Amino acid sequence: MTSPIPTLLIESGAAPKTGLYSGGAVRYQLLTDNFHSDLFIAITGNDGGSGYFSREAVPFQKLMDCIASHPMDQPLPSKIFAPAYEGRSANNPGFCCAILRHLKLLTSYQDKPFKHLLTGDWGLWRDVKLLEPTQPLDTKALPAPKHQAPPLELPAEPASDPSEAGMSKRQKLRLKHKKVDDPLSEESTHADAA
Repeated sequence: MTSPIPTLLIESGAAPKTGLYSGGAVRYQLLTDNFHSDLFIAITGNDGGSGYFSREAVPFQKLMDCIASHPMDQPLPSKIFAPAYEGRSANNPGFCCAILRHLKLLTSYQDKPFKHLLTGDWGLWRDVKLLEPTQPLDTKALPAPKHQAPPLELPAEPASDPSEAGMSKRQKLRLKHKKVDDPLSEESTHADAA
């Protein structure tokens, strides 16, 4: 079953990171579809750090599925949310937890930055968010989820010379300029003959 496509922005925000040595914030968006039938959370930025993350719009239901069988009074690790993401960045679950803490759906567990406690009624919170005013989303800001459209893959550019196959663009440019400037190279000889 495919999920609706998020086209409307409900809210943008910045959540403080939860790691002991982490500074800055995780930027996020809360999104919905044209019919307000589903809520999505998307990580959109990492302020004060260089860690990678997936920019996909994750259906909130997937996050709820991750905690469905977890006892309310027991701490949970950040990695419990990893299955909700199609992208495999190790930062996704931790950044997600920072956002969920900021939204008051999780709280800290003692002094352990990677352990969290569930708070509130997630289903009710989602339903209330879906009633909030929205604005059109810049659809270029987020990639389409993999289950909705296959990614466009461009064929690799063939090397013009077999000896250039493993070279970077910079190396190829240097080689090209060297051939043109070198009076003994084939290219320069042919150019002079013409």
